[in-house]
Amino acid sequence: ISIPELYRKKEIQKIVDAVNNSNVKQIIFSSFAIGWKDLVDVLKENNSNIKIKTFWHGSHSQILDEYGWKRNKEIIELHKNKKIDVLAFCKESLVDFYKNENINAHFITNKVEVPSELKVEKQKNDTLRIGLYAAGCSDWRKNAYSQIAAVSLLNNVILDVVPLDNSVRKFAKILGVQVEGESKGLSREELLKRMAQNDVNLYVTFSECAPMLPLESLEVGVPCILGNNNHYFKNSELEKLLVVNKEDNIEEIKQKIEFVILNKDKI
Repeated sequence: ISIPELYRKKEIQKIVDAVNNSNVKQIIFSSFAIGWKDLVDVLKENNSNIKIKTFWHGSHSQILDEYGWKRNKEIIELHKNKKIDVLAFCKESLVDFYKNENINAHFITNKVEVPSELKVEKQKNDTLRIGLYAAGCSDWRKNAYSQIAAVSLLNNVILDVVPLDNSVRKFAKILGVQVEGESKGLSREELLKRMAQNDVNLYVTFSECAPMLPLESLEVGVPCILGNNNHYFKNSELEKLLVVNKEDNIEEIKQKIEFVILNKDKI
Protein backbone atom coordinates (compact mmCIF):
# COMPACT_ATOMS: atom_id res chain seq x y z
CA ILE A 1 0.00 0.00 0.00
CA SER A 2 1.39 3.39 -0.96
CA ILE A 3 1.71 6.09 1.70
CA PRO A 4 -1.08 8.27 0.16
CA GLU A 5 -3.42 5.26 0.04
CA LEU A 6 -2.63 4.32 3.64
CA TYR A 7 -3.20 7.93 4.72
CA ARG A 8 -6.57 7.97 2.91
CA LYS A 9 -7.65 4.75 4.62
CA LYS A 10 -6.85 6.26 8.02
CA GLU A 11 -8.72 9.48 7.21
CA ILE A 12 -11.74 7.55 5.94
CA GLN A 13 -11.84 5.50 9.13
CA LYS A 14 -11.72 8.69 11.24
CA ILE A 15 -14.73 10.08 9.37
CA VAL A 16 -16.65 6.80 9.61
CA ASP A 17 -15.96 6.57 13.35
CA ALA A 18 -17.18 10.17 13.82
CA VAL A 19 -20.37 9.41 11.88
CA ASN A 20 -21.05 6.24 13.87
CA ASN A 21 -20.46 8.03 17.18
CA SER A 22 -22.81 10.88 16.22
CA ASN A 23 -25.81 8.77 15.26
CA VAL A 24 -25.97 10.50 11.86
CA LYS A 25 -28.94 9.41 9.74
CA GLN A 26 -27.93 10.91 6.38
CA ILE A 27 -24.91 12.41 4.64
CA ILE A 28 -25.05 14.84 1.73
CA PHE A 29 -22.02 15.33 -0.52
CA SER A 30 -21.97 18.69 -2.26
CA SER A 31 -20.01 17.95 -5.42
CA PHE A 32 -17.75 14.89 -5.26
CA ALA A 33 -14.02 14.69 -4.66
CA ILE A 34 -11.44 12.00 -5.29
CA GLY A 35 -11.49 9.47 -2.46
CA TRP A 36 -15.14 10.06 -1.55
CA LYS A 37 -16.11 6.90 -3.45
CA ASP A 38 -14.04 4.90 -0.97
CA LEU A 39 -15.65 6.79 1.91
CA VAL A 40 -19.15 5.95 0.63
CA ASP A 41 -18.19 2.27 0.34
CA VAL A 42 -17.03 2.11 3.96
CA LEU A 43 -19.96 4.14 5.29
CA LYS A 44 -22.46 1.75 3.71
CA GLU A 45 -20.50 -1.30 4.86
CA ASN A 46 -20.66 -0.01 8.44
CA ASN A 47 -24.30 1.06 8.30
CA SER A 48 -26.54 -0.05 5.45
CA ASN A 49 -29.40 2.13 6.75
CA ILE A 50 -27.57 5.45 6.47
CA LYS A 51 -28.89 7.64 3.63
CA ILE A 52 -26.25 9.02 1.29
CA LYS A 53 -27.12 11.80 -1.16
CA THR A 54 -25.08 13.78 -3.66
CA PHE A 55 -25.54 17.21 -5.19
CA TRP A 56 -23.65 17.47 -8.48
CA HIS A 57 -23.20 21.02 -9.76
CA GLY A 58 -21.87 20.00 -13.17
CA SER A 59 -23.27 18.79 -16.48
CA HIS A 60 -22.36 16.39 -19.26
CA SER A 61 -20.22 19.07 -20.91
CA GLN A 62 -17.66 18.20 -18.25
CA ILE A 63 -16.59 15.28 -20.42
CA LEU A 64 -13.65 17.57 -21.24
CA ASP A 65 -12.94 17.91 -17.51
CA GLU A 66 -11.39 14.51 -16.81
CA TYR A 67 -11.43 14.89 -13.02
CA GLY A 68 -15.07 16.01 -12.79
CA TRP A 69 -16.30 13.46 -15.32
CA LYS A 70 -14.65 10.57 -13.45
CA ARG A 71 -16.38 11.70 -10.26
CA ASN A 72 -19.74 11.81 -12.05
CA LYS A 73 -19.29 8.24 -13.26
CA GLU A 74 -18.38 7.17 -9.73
CA ILE A 75 -21.63 8.70 -8.42
CA ILE A 76 -23.74 6.86 -11.02
CA GLU A 77 -22.01 3.54 -10.37
CA LEU A 78 -22.43 3.93 -6.59
CA HIS A 79 -26.14 4.63 -7.08
CA LYS A 80 -26.58 1.55 -9.27
CA ASN A 81 -24.83 -0.46 -6.56
CA LYS A 82 -27.33 0.94 -4.03
CA LYS A 83 -24.70 2.85 -2.06
CA ILE A 84 -25.92 6.34 -2.99
CA ASP A 85 -29.65 6.83 -2.44
CA VAL A 86 -30.36 10.17 -4.13
CA LEU A 87 -28.69 12.14 -6.93
CA ALA A 88 -29.52 15.87 -6.95
CA PHE A 89 -28.81 18.24 -9.83
CA CYS A 90 -29.25 21.96 -10.46
CA LYS A 91 -29.67 21.40 -14.22
CA GLU A 92 -33.31 20.56 -14.87
CA SER A 93 -32.76 18.60 -18.09
CA LEU A 94 -30.30 16.27 -16.32
CA VAL A 95 -32.94 15.39 -13.75
CA ASP A 96 -35.35 14.43 -16.52
CA PHE A 97 -32.70 12.31 -18.22
CA TYR A 98 -31.61 10.39 -15.12
CA LYS A 99 -35.18 9.77 -14.03
CA ASN A 100 -35.69 8.06 -17.39
CA GLU A 101 -32.65 5.94 -16.51
CA ASN A 102 -34.45 4.75 -13.34
CA ILE A 103 -32.19 6.80 -11.11
CA ASN A 104 -33.58 8.56 -8.05
CA ALA A 105 -32.82 12.07 -9.29
CA HIS A 106 -34.03 15.33 -7.75
CA PHE A 107 -33.93 18.97 -8.81
CA ILE A 108 -32.45 21.68 -6.56
CA THR A 109 -32.87 25.33 -7.52
CA ASN A 110 -30.41 28.08 -6.73
CA LYS A 111 -31.39 30.89 -4.40
CA VAL A 112 -29.73 34.29 -4.36
CA GLU A 113 -29.74 36.74 -1.49
CA VAL A 114 -28.06 40.13 -1.79
CA PRO A 115 -27.02 42.00 1.40
CA SER A 116 -29.71 44.56 2.21
CA GLU A 117 -27.04 47.10 3.17
CA LEU A 118 -25.46 46.94 -0.29
CA LYS A 119 -25.40 50.55 -1.54
CA VAL A 120 -24.26 51.57 -5.00
CA GLU A 121 -24.30 55.02 -6.55
CA LYS A 122 -24.36 54.68 -10.32
CA GLN A 123 -22.19 56.98 -12.38
CA LYS A 124 -24.31 59.24 -14.58
CA ASN A 125 -22.88 59.75 -18.05
CA ASP A 126 -23.56 58.84 -21.67
CA THR A 127 -21.10 55.95 -21.70
CA LEU A 128 -22.61 52.48 -21.87
CA ARG A 129 -21.15 50.19 -19.21
CA ILE A 130 -21.21 46.44 -19.82
CA GLY A 131 -19.95 43.82 -17.36
CA LEU A 132 -18.34 40.50 -18.24
CA TYR A 133 -17.62 38.41 -15.14
CA ALA A 134 -16.45 34.89 -14.35
CA ALA A 135 -15.68 34.39 -18.04
CA GLY A 136 -11.92 33.79 -18.17
CA CYS A 137 -10.38 32.82 -21.50
CA SER A 138 -8.85 29.57 -20.22
CA ASP A 139 -12.17 27.70 -20.52
CA TRP A 140 -13.93 27.38 -23.90
CA ARG A 141 -17.30 27.04 -22.16
CA LYS A 142 -17.22 30.66 -20.99
CA ASN A 143 -17.33 32.03 -24.58
CA ALA A 144 -15.45 35.23 -23.62
CA TYR A 145 -14.18 36.15 -27.09
CA SER A 146 -17.62 36.14 -28.75
CA GLN A 147 -18.98 38.41 -26.03
CA ILE A 148 -16.05 40.82 -26.34
CA ALA A 149 -16.54 40.86 -30.12
CA ALA A 150 -20.23 41.69 -29.69
CA VAL A 151 -19.35 44.64 -27.44
CA SER A 152 -16.92 45.92 -30.11
CA LEU A 153 -19.91 46.48 -32.44
CA LEU A 154 -21.38 49.08 -30.06
CA ASN A 155 -20.42 52.75 -29.75
CA ASN A 156 -19.25 54.65 -26.67
CA VAL A 157 -18.93 51.63 -24.43
CA ILE A 158 -16.70 50.49 -21.54
CA LEU A 159 -16.38 46.77 -20.86
CA ASP A 160 -15.69 45.88 -17.22
CA VAL A 161 -14.04 42.46 -16.94
CA VAL A 162 -13.20 40.27 -13.94
CA PRO A 163 -10.91 38.39 -14.21
CA LEU A 164 -9.09 40.68 -16.61
CA ASP A 165 -6.15 38.77 -18.08
CA ASN A 166 -3.75 39.44 -20.95
CA SER A 167 -5.84 37.41 -23.40
CA VAL A 168 -8.80 39.71 -22.82
CA ARG A 169 -6.65 42.84 -22.99
CA LYS A 170 -5.03 41.81 -26.28
CA PHE A 171 -8.27 40.81 -28.01
CA ALA A 172 -10.08 43.93 -26.77
CA LYS A 173 -7.22 46.11 -28.04
CA ILE A 174 -7.35 44.48 -31.48
CA LEU A 175 -11.09 45.23 -31.67
CA GLY A 176 -10.79 48.72 -30.17
CA VAL A 177 -12.80 47.94 -27.03
CA GLN A 178 -12.08 50.03 -23.93
CA VAL A 179 -11.71 47.68 -20.97
CA GLU A 180 -11.52 48.07 -17.23
CA GLY A 181 -11.39 45.40 -14.58
CA GLU A 182 -9.44 43.45 -12.01
CA SER A 183 -7.08 40.54 -12.48
CA LYS A 184 -7.21 39.56 -8.80
CA GLY A 185 -10.08 37.82 -7.08
CA LEU A 186 -12.83 39.93 -5.53
CA SER A 187 -15.11 39.38 -2.57
CA ARG A 188 -18.74 38.67 -3.40
CA GLU A 189 -19.78 42.10 -2.11
CA GLU A 190 -17.15 43.83 -4.26
CA LEU A 191 -18.33 41.94 -7.33
CA LEU A 192 -21.98 42.77 -6.62
CA LYS A 193 -21.11 46.46 -6.38
CA ARG A 194 -19.29 46.27 -9.73
CA MET A 195 -22.23 44.54 -11.36
CA ALA A 196 -24.65 47.15 -10.03
CA GLN A 197 -22.68 49.97 -11.74
CA ASN A 198 -23.39 48.63 -15.22
CA ASP A 199 -26.20 49.07 -17.73
CA VAL A 200 -26.15 45.42 -18.69
CA ASN A 201 -24.10 42.34 -17.75
CA LEU A 202 -23.18 39.38 -19.96
CA TYR A 203 -23.08 35.67 -19.19
CA VAL A 204 -23.56 34.11 -22.62
CA THR A 205 -21.74 30.85 -21.98
CA PHE A 206 -21.73 27.62 -24.00
CA SER A 207 -22.52 25.39 -21.03
CA GLU A 208 -24.39 26.07 -17.82
CA CYS A 209 -26.48 24.36 -15.16
CA ALA A 210 -27.90 27.10 -12.95
CA PRO A 211 -25.54 30.09 -12.96
CA MET A 212 -25.62 32.35 -9.92
CA LEU A 213 -24.27 35.44 -11.66
CA PRO A 214 -27.35 36.27 -13.81
CA LEU A 215 -29.58 35.99 -10.73
CA GLU A 216 -27.25 38.19 -8.68
CA SER A 217 -27.14 40.74 -11.49
CA LEU A 218 -30.93 40.95 -11.68
CA GLU A 219 -31.12 41.18 -7.89
CA VAL A 220 -28.92 44.33 -7.92
CA GLY A 221 -31.09 45.86 -10.64
CA VAL A 222 -29.09 45.15 -13.81
CA PRO A 223 -30.35 42.91 -16.65
CA CYS A 224 -28.03 40.02 -17.48
CA ILE A 225 -27.99 38.38 -20.91
CA LEU A 226 -27.37 34.63 -20.88
CA GLY A 227 -27.33 31.59 -23.14
CA ASN A 228 -30.10 29.06 -23.72
CA ASN A 229 -28.46 26.16 -21.87
CA ASN A 230 -30.25 26.42 -18.52
CA HIS A 231 -33.84 26.36 -17.27
CA TYR A 232 -34.00 30.01 -16.21
CA PHE A 233 -37.02 31.97 -17.48
CA LYS A 234 -38.34 28.96 -19.41
CA ASN A 235 -41.67 29.76 -21.08
CA SER A 236 -41.69 33.28 -19.64
CA GLU A 237 -41.42 36.74 -21.16
CA LEU A 238 -37.95 37.13 -19.67
CA GLU A 239 -36.81 34.27 -21.88
CA LYS A 240 -37.51 36.45 -24.94
CA LEU A 241 -35.90 39.48 -23.33
CA LEU A 242 -32.69 38.01 -21.92
CA VAL A 243 -31.79 34.70 -23.56
CA VAL A 244 -29.50 34.36 -26.61
CA ASN A 245 -30.41 31.34 -28.75
CA LYS A 246 -27.08 30.97 -30.57
CA GLU A 247 -24.23 31.64 -28.16
CA ASP A 248 -21.57 31.74 -30.89
CA ASN A 249 -23.48 34.32 -32.97
CA ILE A 250 -21.75 37.64 -32.30
CA GLU A 251 -24.39 39.68 -34.11
CA GLU A 252 -27.18 38.10 -32.06
CA ILE A 253 -25.41 38.92 -28.79
CA LYS A 254 -24.95 42.52 -29.96
CA GLN A 255 -28.62 42.81 -30.95
CA LYS A 256 -29.69 41.35 -27.63
CA ILE A 257 -27.61 43.96 -25.77
CA GLU A 258 -29.34 46.75 -27.70
CA PHE A 259 -32.74 45.13 -27.15
CA VAL A 260 -32.16 44.78 -23.40
CA ILE A 261 -31.09 48.42 -23.06
CA LEU A 262 -34.29 49.55 -24.77
CA ASN A 263 -36.40 47.30 -22.52
CA LYS A 264 -34.47 47.76 -19.27
CA ASP A 265 -37.37 49.23 -17.29
CA LYS A 266 -39.67 46.45 -18.43
CA ILE A 267 -37.14 43.79 -17.44
